[in-house]
Amino acid sequence: MKPSKSIFAFCLFQFIIYGTVSGETIISDKDEKISVKCECVVDFAFCESKVFDAIAGQQRQLWYQDNYLKKGVAADLNDACYRKRDVSNHGDGLCCSFAGDERKTIDNLFRGTRQ
Repeated sequence: MKPSKSIFAFCLFQFIIYGTVSGETIISDKDEKISVKCECVVDFAFCESKVFDAIAGQQRQLWYQDNYLKKGVAADLNDACYRKRDVSNHGDGLCCSFAGDERKTIDNLFRGTRQ
């Protein structure tokens, strides 16, 4: 029995709404400086909704930044990108956020990837 298109569409909808943007949490084996590619969902009306994000062509603000890692200490690269969201030549204040929910904003609207 094949799954119906409506079930597939519902599952896709659930993934889009509740899925998170995957990023990296890393633990370095030494103190080091790394380059991180950062992306955030661009702020626009209803930007908190991943459905609207997908409809809008997945508009992103993209920048690169340096991060300093300490040996043995976990670093959340999504969080590192979030911290630079309003800095010139980084997020430039263009990133979307969930009002009053920093963790949800970081987990769902920001992505940091080691380069």
